[in-house]
Amino acid sequence: MLRNGTKWQNVASNKFWSSLTPAQQTIVRDAMKAANAREWELLVGDESSVKQKLITAGVKITVPDATFRAQLEQAVQSSYKTYYSAQPEAEEIVKKIRDLAK
Repeated sequence: MLRNGTKWQNVASNKFWSSLTPAQQTIVRDAMKAANAREWELLVGDESSVKQKLITAGVKITVPDATFRAQLEQAVQSSYKTYYSAQPEAEEIVKKIRDLAK
């Protein structure tokens, strides 16, 4: 079964995937990787404009200070450890998100 870069989103059934030749599977897999990368670029690019629209609409955005963030990170470490053991590929995604927040 082809999954969209993660274990969370199935994009092809086993029956369909098995009907493809190895070369076709490679093409589809590469296309999915490219689509995932582009989706990430679009998401990051849209973040600031969406934030500005919310502010313009009167939404108050609260950004936690460094002390609170450090406390929160410490509090959730065991949850992340459990999560990463079940979904190892998620660690890279979380790292990208954290890098954006810096």
